[in-house]
Amino acid sequence: MNSKNPEYQKNSEWGLDSRMSKLKLVFYLFIPVVLLFYSLGSYRTLGSHEAFAVVPAQEMIEAGDWTVPRFGGIPRLRKPPLAYWVIAATGKIIGLGVNELTARIPAAISAILLAFVVGYWAKKWYGFRAGILAGFIQATSIYVVIYGRKAEIDMLLCLLTTSSLFLVANSDDSETRKQRWIRWTSLYVLLSISWLAKFHYGMAIIVGPSVIYLLVQKRFRSFLNLINPIGLILFAAAILIWPYLVLQQLPNASAVWMDETVGRAMGTKGTDPFWFYLPFLIWMPMPWTPLACWGGFQSFKQAWKQGDSRERFLWIWFLTVLMIVSVQPVKHSHYLLGCLPMFSLLAARPAVKLLELLNRSRPLLSRFWAISVFNTFTVFGICLAVAIPVKWPLLMEPALILGGIFVIGGIVIAFFLQTDRPIRAFHTLAVTMMAGFVLSYGWILPVRDHRAQSAQYAKTVRNYLQEGERLSSFQLGMDPIIYYLDSPVNRIETIGEIEKSLNENKRLTLIAHRSETAILRNFGELEFRHHFQVNRDFVMPKKADWVIVDLIKRESPVQVSQNECDQQR
Repeated sequence: MNSKNPEYQKNSEWGLDSRMSKLKLVFYLFIPVVLLFYSLGSYRTLGSHEAFAVVPAQEMIEAGDWTVPRFGGIPRLRKPPLAYWVIAATGKIIGLGVNELTARIPAAISAILLAFVVGYWAKKWYGFRAGILAGFIQATSIYVVIYGRKAEIDMLLCLLTTSSLFLVANSDDSETRKQRWIRWTSLYVLLSISWLAKFHYGMAIIVGPSVIYLLVQKRFRSFLNLINPIGLILFAAAILIWPYLVLQQLPNASAVWMDETVGRAMGTKGTDPFWFYLPFLIWMPMPWTPLACWGGFQSFKQAWKQGDSRERFLWIWFLTVLMIVSVQPVKHSHYLLGCLPMFSLLAARPAVKLLELLNRSRPLLSRFWAISVFNTFTVFGICLAVAIPVKWPLLMEPALILGGIFVIGGIVIAFFLQTDRPIRAFHTLAVTMMAGFVLSYGWILPVRDHRAQSAQYAKTVRNYLQEGERLSSFQLGMDPIIYYLDSPVNRIETIGEIEKSLNENKRLTLIAHRSETAILRNFGELEFRHHFQVNRDFVMPKKADWVIVDLIKRESPVQVSQNECDQQR
């Protein structure tokens, strides 16, 4: 075989023949696909933050208004429109409309693309094998599996910011004029889209590390690349056109945006401690945190003692983003996503060394340590089998199976660690974890979904109404049940809205919590039409008092203020 053949060189780097190398690559691709797409639309009903994006997307399609996002007919302007546009477009392109599956597909695809970006980045800096492993590590990190399966904008935004930082980290002042133009125009495109994803947050994650890096490296000439007419026009369009169109319909929208950006930065939404993110930095990149720490020591030394500009970029990226999100008064775990792909790059080279150890033709561990591995898996499996049914008795059977998976996996892993093919222990570990994941997302999570009964009830509500009868919700806020009520649903949240609706219609059909009906009696006669009945064979819902009522306007309604209604609640 020709040693100069690129394919041969890649295979040689793996230490395998061509057929086995392809099988390995399939293995490293198959597991992330399963983790991100298995039971994607059915593993649970929509969470509250998912509903914030899904309901406006659904109403955009139904109303044909792609400018002003609405939730139950009420404008939702706290976030820019990219999340709604992407989910609505996905539903129309696939042809299934907006549902749990189509709403989550953009995040899952973004997670896969992000793994390719990180993998290519690692390949470019550290070699082919490191690239494969970095992509695998990225796609199988806990935070990716969590946020890559949610109908939220965070994973797409992470893809945009990471891709932007890749362009900056791999820029070179020696590039041709055409190459620089393509690179920095592409950066402006990503920056513009990130603004539409989450206003200034994405821009801060991109611009902050990039500016500091160029200053530290004394690459002052690189700032001239920012004078890019096309890029500036694109960015100006991104930050001006949508707000302008919204303001034509809702002149008070600017107050909402000021509160969401400036107000949030000033602490009007609450405050969290400065060290809030420390525990998340440990568990969110798991199970690869130890490898990232291992690689971090080497990278930090190269960055600041040996002056390696590439490793220096990684640390500037991480520290800058961590500082940006830490100084914000309000903190959420998903804000960290902007810097977590850096952990995959840090873990890539240690992962290569670990793979080399596993590929050795001799036992990796002694019998004592192999038995310790087995005991660890056994204890973990027994804990799962015992602890899960204590909290959710309905999950006794899947809990026992899950525990058995880890016990059996531990036996096989411990065995292979004492053979001359310890790499099989890693493959067994991967299969064991994937089997546990499939069982959890296919059986355990759907059963313990505390919103499932409410969602199922909401799907049947129209059966208790006459055809074409208008349905409103009363003081449900942006509860996910609005999605399952089958549009259109008119949200009524204030006393003024009740009075206005009664003046227009004289009779309202409402879904509400039974505890809220005392307020409604101030405005008219109530007729109860149906109420939610709990099925004890499933996990108890958080809210189990849904009722459908008719509110009939009283000729002389009792005068009541919003404060008095709040007290009655």
